[in-house]
Amino acid sequence: MDLVFIRVLFVFVTAVASYELRPLGLDRWPAAGVGVLFGIAVVLFELRLRRVSLKRLIGAVIGSILGIIGAYLFSLVIRNSIHEGPTQSFLQLFVMLIMAYVGLVVGAGKGDLLNLAALGGFSEARNSPGRATRSSIPVSLSTGASPTLPKPASSMG
Repeated sequence: MDLVFIRVLFVFVTAVASYELRPLGLDRWPAAGVGVLFGIAVVLFELRLRRVSLKRLIGAVIGSILGIIGAYLFSLVIRNSIHEGPTQSFLQLFVMLIMAYVGLVVGAGKGDLLNLAALGGFSEARNSPGRATRSSIPVSLSTGASPTLPKPASSMG
């Protein structure tokens, strides 16, 4: 129930922000409608992400980050080769979206090839009950006798 409230609140906040900021030069109410659609799209994306495996999620994040870095480098070329204006801004945004999307999709596809056991701590076998770890093996003395402590020296005096 808490997640439903948070999702509805998120859609409401995107609608209010769009109403106030009026993206794309829209009037207030159509802009609020765009905000609602954007908020719903994000919530649907979040619901889909819940079903993704950890390997695919890690691959998607790495791919998306690499795509954004590549888009930044490409946008530097656009900035230096096209005069400042709406065309330059559109191309920079378009390249950013394309590269982030392609990186996300390719990274998610290649994420199945990741070996999470190599990262340590992610393997289910490590934490399974009944598996002995170094710290859980009892240490026994080879003689079987309990250790004796040296007796303190008495002071003569």
